[in-house]
Amino acid sequence: MHSRIVAGVKKYAQQHHPAAYLDLTEALDRISSDIFVWSYHIIQARAFGRRLPWTSLVPLADCFNHANLPVRYALDTVGDGTVGGARGGTIDPGENSGVFTLFPSGNNCYSRGCEVFNSYGRRDNSHLLLDYGFAIMNNEWETVSIRASLIKGESPKEIAAYELRRSALRDLGYRSVRTVKLQKSVFADDGLLMFRVSNVHPDETGNDLEVNILDLLQPFDKNVEVRALSGLMGLIREVGQGEWTTSVGDDEAELASLNLGKENAEASLRKKTAVEYRLTRKRIVREAVQKLERAFIILTSSGDFDDSENGKDDSDPGDKNDENCGYDEKYLAYLAALRQLVKEG
Repeated sequence: MHSRIVAGVKKYAQQHHPAAYLDLTEALDRISSDIFVWSYHIIQARAFGRRLPWTSLVPLADCFNHANLPVRYALDTVGDGTVGGARGGTIDPGENSGVFTLFPSGNNCYSRGCEVFNSYGRRDNSHLLLDYGFAIMNNEWETVSIRASLIKGESPKEIAAYELRRSALRDLGYRSVRTVKLQKSVFADDGLLMFRVSNVHPDETGNDLEVNILDLLQPFDKNVEVRALSGLMGLIREVGQGEWTTSVGDDEAELASLNLGKENAEASLRKKTAVEYRLTRKRIVREAVQKLERAFIILTSSGDFDDSENGKDDSDPGDKNDENCGYDEKYLAYLAALRQLVKEG
């Protein structure tokens, strides 16, 4: 990283600041890799820039802690309280009398005596830990990635089924290998679709998956849905078991037992950060499995879906304006349960 960034800085200086190029080059060559990396991260972790004409270090403002709250910053270039780029003003890079303004937005507000936070953006804990040295317990932007893929098989029948499934996924805008991101308060319906396609057999769709492509977006056959839920739950559990050797309960107990007093304070704080990081991820995995288990119980406690195609009974069309017209009640009950899980997030 050091050599790449230094080369970029030298190239930029040569093109835009030729008079200072030699002095800058000599200065950069005297800086060790360790000092450069330390300096780079000090600035990277504190600088403001996305909403400013240039990247800047802002004293005091760079002291605010991060929180997942709506916060904005901008530059008052006019000096009359108008915030350029945020409240109707204009940003003039040549104006030197601008005032930096950081303020809450949306529903966020600060009462007198309360801590004022900045927001570093929608960052997962990996980003926060790498760039800022901390993690947030139950971070709403934290994700756990799992890799779901179609299995090709070896027999001619399995290969033919694989090609049909891959074609169906392609028509739905999916690849045969997909990274599914589990997130706090988000139901893993994206992964469920992948497993639904993976577990449908050609003989369950009239030897042609294409006729049921759109139906794959929602449950259409109980046996397929049972296999899909089981497969997704199994994969998520496997990922969790492979990544961690401790349980949620173990981490919660360890967190409660940590002593953050003056003695060994730095080591304890590092330990606390590490436990919070992995505990947040474990809770995401646990919640995803629990939601799928709830769906599985609802599904297996009901009878089969209607035997007619896609669970519809066309013998009694009923009210054509009703989107649920003709669907089997057991199918509708499970579909409603899925929708509720997605809504609950």
